[in-house]
Amino acid sequence: MRYLLIALLLLQLLPAAAQTRTDFLKAADKYFEQGDFFSAASYYEKYLDENAPVKPAVNNPFAVTRQQAVQAQLPASAKRKAVYQLAESYRKLNHFVKAAPHYASLAQGDQQANPDLLYWYATCLAATNRTAEANDVMQRYVAANAGDKELLVQAKQQVKNYAFASQQMQRADTALYKVSKAAINSTGATYAPVISKGDIYFTSTRNDSTTTGPYTNHIYSASYSQNSFGMPTRLAVPGGIQEQGAAAFAPSGKMYFTRWQSTGAKGAAIYTSEPAAGGWSEPVKLPLVNTDGYNAQHPFVTNDCKFLLFASDMPGTMGKLDLWVAPLDADGNVAAAPKNLGSTINTAGDDVSPFYHAASNTLVFASNGRVGLGGFDLFTSAGDFNIWAQPVNAGYPVNSVKDDLHFFTNSNERLFTSAFISSDRYSACCLELLTLDREYKRYMTGLVVDCKTQQPLAGTQLTIEDGSGRNIRITTSADGRYLHELPAQYAAGKVTGEKDNYHTATITTAGGVFDTMQSPLLCLQPIDKPQPPSKLMFVYFDFDVATLRDEAKSTLDSLAAAMTKVPGMKIEIGGYTDGKGNETYNMRLSENRAKACMKYLVETKMIDASRIVIMPYGECCHVGNETTSDGKDNPEGRQLNRRAEFKIIGF
Repeated sequence: MRYLLIALLLLQLLPAAAQTRTDFLKAADKYFEQGDFFSAASYYEKYLDENAPVKPAVNNPFAVTRQQAVQAQLPASAKRKAVYQLAESYRKLNHFVKAAPHYASLAQGDQQANPDLLYWYATCLAATNRTAEANDVMQRYVAANAGDKELLVQAKQQVKNYAFASQQMQRADTALYKVSKAAINSTGATYAPVISKGDIYFTSTRNDSTTTGPYTNHIYSASYSQNSFGMPTRLAVPGGIQEQGAAAFAPSGKMYFTRWQSTGAKGAAIYTSEPAAGGWSEPVKLPLVNTDGYNAQHPFVTNDCKFLLFASDMPGTMGKLDLWVAPLDADGNVAAAPKNLGSTINTAGDDVSPFYHAASNTLVFASNGRVGLGGFDLFTSAGDFNIWAQPVNAGYPVNSVKDDLHFFTNSNERLFTSAFISSDRYSACCLELLTLDREYKRYMTGLVVDCKTQQPLAGTQLTIEDGSGRNIRITTSADGRYLHELPAQYAAGKVTGEKDNYHTATITTAGGVFDTMQSPLLCLQPIDKPQPPSKLMFVYFDFDVATLRDEAKSTLDSLAAAMTKVPGMKIEIGGYTDGKGNETYNMRLSENRAKACMKYLVETKMIDASRIVIMPYGECCHVGNETTSDGKDNPEGRQLNRRAEFKIIGF
């Protein structure tokens, strides 16, 4: 009789438990479809929590049996779908730490139902600094070739990103950068900083007495001075349930900002508002910039108030979100239809959060459509709104393996001085404000030549008086150039050159605002017939091989040290042979000799291969006579010709 009562109780409990799980799943699916991923994740967690009883199990003798019964109510297919959408919910909330384990639990099984699972799993791994694991998973996704075609293209790009990230983490100049969390961050997101009239403005989803709910975006302001922040205050901009963010300001005080609906259709548009008694005027939607059914966001106004930069997917866009520019009139109104910044800047992905640094004529923007460290990276491009240079990744530690965007600086000199960026690199979920400062080192470079022939003089001994209180001794490189790091307060100095068979000469140098100062040309007058070129110009090889000698490695070590010291230096490695062998063979041998030098610099010294150009010259350009005056073979001359030569071709 006792066991019958237990069975009857179990039968009564099962429908209630099953019904509760079904309700959790229905609620989770509903919130997921609506894009409320915070609520969806909460209900998926409840649905999947098979060990938690519906009611507290205190003093319940049937608790264990009931939990087992509840577990039986979760079909494998339904559970898998719920786990996948739970992972998706956390990912869409940028909570990669929580998303990754759920993707991992599904990654070893059949991915037919979710063919893009591995792509998103790899994305979460990369966002949590597990780059090597992310690369392995992404390679699996590419090899499977079963996912979304567009994601497969992006996956191949991500593999390149992981390689780039690995290389960037080994940069020699990272110590020049200081990146720190700003003291104004709070619970939720804090991003899109801009300074206007001594105050800092930013967008935040923080909770305070004025917010309308969790994860609601509002614009805040605070007093600001030298990384010291006042108490943030939410701007009293009319708008009801409209969310606000990413503001920009004209010198007059007019504010341009993004606004979008909290619920329903979430298309973003750019509005303006003026300071008014007690707050701000009713927002006005900008004409021409906004197009019904499309997004416009991330406004930026240039210092002279002549241009409005923004991101949009309006007709004419090349990718997902492109950067556009519109001219402004004297009152800050849009004066003509906006123009797309073009294919040099925009990609097939998203190109957003523009900033223009007038002092250096540099556009800074974020993109997820280029090779980078991961997510959005910040890129720079020099230009004047008519033509733009090819964008350059700002590199680590300006960028990270997570999202980095919304750059701003108030500096009128250096781009990466007293700057802000938005990044979630230190956060499990949300963008935060980070401060960025770079120490800019200064260098002196120049060229030493023969006064008569104007040919570079390698191996010239230089004495540099740079105001540091000591004389610096350095030697010119293979192409007659030299490079020297200067004291921070350098004003003027002297460079004296000495070389066998040449008269000593001195030039005077002067300071200025520069990163690398080009010194005046230093020429040395020959005394007698000059000696054969110094071996410092070359590295030499044995007959018919491209294997580096030990002394060649020593020369390459010195070259690598100079290239590490000056990250912008680019070189050409020219390979040469002696006159033995046919032309085709010698061209191949000379190329292999140049490649051997490059391989040593790249693989042993971690020099970026993009900074090296290989040029095979074969038996061209002998520096040694291969026969004596009586026609006999000259081994010493042939040895001089079996070489690789280095030239600095840019900074």
